[in-house]
Amino acid sequence: FKHYNGFKKPVVIQIKTNTFRLIRNMRKRQDSWKSIISRLLNDAKMFKNIDKLSDAIILNNFSINDCAEKLYRIIK
Repeated sequence: FKHYNGFKKPVVIQIKTNTFRLIRNMRKRQDSWKSIISRLLNDAKMFKNIDKLSDAIILNNFSINDCAEKLYRIIK
């Protein structure tokens, strides 16, 4: 929120997906192993404190529709 200058309090919604699913999705779109490892390491670094900042956490281990429904219930 370092660069946010608005008057409304931002809401942080974290969508968690297990690492195996992330890898599977990246392989499906034909990402290289080097790219996948780089992405996972970068994500771990960039989001290391996200649990502390999150107002809500959605576990995305099922269908995209299930995830979207949970997100909708949070923001409505």
